[in-house]
Amino acid sequence: MTCFWIFCGLSFLSLPAVLVLAGVIPETWIPAPVRTFGFSLLIAWICQNFIQLILLPALMVGQNLQNQASDVRSTKMFENVEDIRVATKEIQIFLEKNKSHF
Repeated sequence: MTCFWIFCGLSFLSLPAVLVLAGVIPETWIPAPVRTFGFSLLIAWICQNFIQLILLPALMVGQNLQNQASDVRSTKMFENVEDIRVATKEIQIFLEKNKSHF
């Protein structure tokens, strides 16, 4: 999540230069280093390439790990439910056999 906010802020760094190029805001509102074309290209490269080539595969690995953990939990839960079902059946058989004692 931290990386998300860092890249979100980073992508907004190039927004003023784009707004100036689009004519939405005057050039005087933006500091000179931010208005440069090289700065916008650097921000665009980082946002596009780094996110697509590094962060997305990392997210996929994280999702795979979460899926594996979920599979282990569901298998354990199924085993527990089966144990409870067997124990309940045994109790039912015991009560049927000893119905006259109660």
